[in-house]
Amino acid sequence: MSTFYERRILNAENIEVRHALSDPLGGIVAPDDVTLELSNVDGFFNSQDLRGTVIDLTRFDREDGESVLEFSGAIMEQTISDDKAVVRLVSQDQDVLQTLIPKRTITSSIFPLAHADQGLGRTVPIVFGTVLSPYPVPFVTDNTSSNVYDYLLGEGTSYTNVAMYRDTVGDILSLVSSTEYSLNTTSYSGCTVARFPLRQAQFGGGLHTLYATVAGMQPERNFVRAIRTTLTNSVWGVGQQVNDTTFSSVESLLATVGSLACDGVLTEPRPAIDVLNQLCQVRGMTLSKTSSSAWTIAIDQGSSTATFQSRFGHGAGQQWNNVKNFSGFQRSPMRDAVSRLALDYAIDYRSDKYRNTVTRSVLSIGRERRIANDFIQTGVTADKVVDYIAKRLIQSDLKTTFDAGQEGRNLVVGDLILYDAPHLDVTSRPFRITEISRRLDSTKVAVEGWASSIYSYSAVSSIPPDVTIPAESLWSVTT
Repeated sequence: MSTFYERRILNAENIEVRHALSDPLGGIVAPDDVTLELSNVDGFFNSQDLRGTVIDLTRFDREDGESVLEFSGAIMEQTISDDKAVVRLVSQDQDVLQTLIPKRTITSSIFPLAHADQGLGRTVPIVFGTVLSPYPVPFVTDNTSSNVYDYLLGEGTSYTNVAMYRDTVGDILSLVSSTEYSLNTTSYSGCTVARFPLRQAQFGGGLHTLYATVAGMQPERNFVRAIRTTLTNSVWGVGQQVNDTTFSSVESLLATVGSLACDGVLTEPRPAIDVLNQLCQVRGMTLSKTSSSAWTIAIDQGSSTATFQSRFGHGAGQQWNNVKNFSGFQRSPMRDAVSRLALDYAIDYRSDKYRNTVTRSVLSIGRERRIANDFIQTGVTADKVVDYIAKRLIQSDLKTTFDAGQEGRNLVVGDLILYDAPHLDVTSRPFRITEISRRLDSTKVAVEGWASSIYSYSAVSSIPPDVTIPAESLWSVTT
């Protein structure tokens, strides 16, 4: 049960809660740290250790009589003095998303006969969609007495199109005949292994390292479903709640874009926020927490479904003269301007290098920017994504900030707005909100340019061919 704080907040008028994306192209909308100065004239805090205490900061909106949760965080630092207690709060959302995923590793308690070198301590793989680049599979059963030798494909029991490979001389993998192994989904709860009756020993001693290409979790080929599963799965994921309504809606919206396939495998632990940022990147998706502590998702939408949440402007004698501190329309500094965008994709899990790259021209000035996505393996998906992001970068070259006052109290990051500035010959220019900073009586908004042309896909004449399983039964590593 929560306890209502009944003393004065000394810095109430100066508290600023800033919401911004963890990645400019999409990802987690999370607030910065917040510092509170709490009255201690009666000595209430003198002997208290407040570290770890969770505080909810709620704003009461007199306009509509509603209370709005602005921030929820845990106290990380405290300073107690004669007249006040100063505490620094850190958002709990960010801490949760630092969880390393996948969480499960191969231990002797789960896999009692796992090989000491090729099994124990390895990560239990997570496969989204269809993986056509061979990934290493852990050796989890080395049972010489019963001639049972299991290699773990990953979490889940719905694997199809499985192909196994052995390492050979140099950097060449050799395709293993499907008659040499069978798939087993019952020996280890919730997992699938490839079971061999023969130990995979090399002629010169030692063991082969085995690799696999598979079709894994197929619903997760939709990036939104992959995000949802990553957030909600309690075995290997973050174990959080999501808002079912927004996720179902956005999953359907992404499906209408077409040819956006999430394909990839997690073989090493990494922070969940890094995975989610890459998954959100493909269509400017944003994640934020609701007051019910459930994650909600939004998607960057085209003109047919876009909704402008508000209209702002400045200049005497016009209707939309409702902002203060307009910063002017800024273009990107030369050091930040992007002239060419390159997207690396189709990662080779043996070398950790990318097999393919697609590019787009952006601005006439600036430098090349390279981004990578570990969950894209098909050329059409990569080309659609780089085309969309390049057009986002073209529009976002124009930016501005302003104080929206109380009219901006219900805006959120990702919303679209219109702006009027008659003296600058600007009428109903569309912008997308990238950052919001709220104080008790004001809302400062940062926006970037937006246009419906962002969503009109322009394919290149030649898309790099997809990585395919080689017919000659050999696989060369990318160097």
